[in-house]
Amino acid sequence: MKIKLNKTTLSLATAMGTLALAATTANAASIAIDNHSFESSTLADGGYSFSITGWTSFVIGGNAVVAYNPLDAQFTGAAGAGTPTGAHGTNVLSVTALSAGQAAGVTQTLTDTTLVAGETYTMTVAIGDGNDSVPIQWTLGIGTSSMTAGTYLNSNSGGGLINDAFTDFSVQYVATGLEAQVGEDIVITLRGDYNGSAAGAVPITFDNVRLDVTAIPEPSTTALIGLGGLALILRRRK
Repeated sequence: MKIKLNKTTLSLATAMGTLALAATTANAASIAIDNHSFESSTLADGGYSFSITGWTSFVIGGNAVVAYNPLDAQFTGAAGAGTPTGAHGTNVLSVTALSAGQAAGVTQTLTDTTLVAGETYTMTVAIGDGNDSVPIQWTLGIGTSSMTAGTYLNSNSGGGLINDAFTDFSVQYVATGLEAQVGEDIVITLRGDYNGSAAGAVPITFDNVRLDVTAIPEPSTTALIGLGGLALILRRRK
């Protein structure tokens, strides 16, 4: 038997379909990063501080990790309280690795954000290439609290920098639920490694660290009830 659908039924079907889709649409939430643009210290032009609130520094070899207010000669527009192109605020994180095998950087453990099955974690960071020379290698990493330093659930390393500016780069991880680290605190890492060139002492600079978590929820009870009602209407019209 053919089913005839009038305008009311079709409108109801459209509304219920929209409701179901909305109930399963991914929802993104921005996670607060402590001292996300390294502005906790007030620094003069060219000034630096080893105290980086909210972050834990690490060094492998003779390196430096500092909050730094860059000079205009390094980034156009950075003089005084100026903000380099693509950056956020006055200060940046400056990481230096002097020779082969050396690295340095910072980590932050997000005690209110854990690894949850089905969630997608996306970290975006502005990375700068000043006018000094070729900077050292950069790495962005997403891991958890039990993981050994320098190991990640996922990481992004490479070039692609634009001279005299900061460019956004991202790393993303989708939790499957099969990880041994499910339920552990998320740890984010910004790292610089010696790049194998004579210019290896030129710092890499990081700024404006952001983390978004996207979850795809189960269909809501309202949507399920609505779909059930639609099925009942169609059944009665047979």
